[in-house]
Amino acid sequence: MEEFLDANYDYLSWDEDCGGLWVYGFQQNILDNMPALLEFAGEKLKQLDLYGDYGSDDPQDWCPPDRLKVVFDNLTAKCPNLEMFTLEGEGGTAESAAELAKLGQFKVKTVHLSGMKLPSEVWSSVIEALPGTLIDVSFEGCNLSGDNDAALKGLAQKMAGNENLCFNVSRNPGVNLDAVLAPFGDAKTQFESLYTDHMGGYDVGALLKKGCKIMYLYMRSAVLPEQKGKLSA
Repeated sequence: MEEFLDANYDYLSWDEDCGGLWVYGFQQNILDNMPALLEFAGEKLKQLDLYGDYGSDDPQDWCPPDRLKVVFDNLTAKCPNLEMFTLEGEGGTAESAAELAKLGQFKVKTVHLSGMKLPSEVWSSVIEALPGTLIDVSFEGCNLSGDNDAALKGLAQKMAGNENLCFNVSRNPGVNLDAVLAPFGDAKTQFESLYTDHMGGYDVGALLKKGCKIMYLYMRSAVLPEQKGKLSA
């Protein structure tokens, strides 16, 4: 497997010390070898990052369910210690969501899903499956909507007792931040970062007034209604 990694160094990177495997762009030969790659990584695998190649002729990158199934069938069977998962890709189906929901079988601490456009009715099934071990979650630029508010609020309730949280729902203007962030409103909540870029109006100061601590706050291009045009704290 070392020879395969060396031969595909433009698209693959494995760091045994940290247990990280990075896959850049979709290459059929890499997908064909994914079972062997994950078996090679085995219990040492703690981080898996799948990055779509936006310069390719394949607009859906990693999201089609047949590709995700190859990944998750082998992850669940061979890599029980997964802690961090990143997926950048476009498109996706209900079957893709069913595969991503398998992340709930792991004690993951970090899940980053970026740019994904799953059918709106299945997003909640992915969000609801994520475990309470999470401290860092990102849905940046996905097509989340108000239909997913309850699931996001439930995830926030799971995470609220954890420390040094990173919560990113930026570039999902259909989400109601008042509802989603409500569970974080107490002095026990400490954010390392909170991303609400390109969202609808939300008075983050309300969280601060309740004693919530936020080290880094990102509100770029926020659209603030008149009654919420400033930080109340």
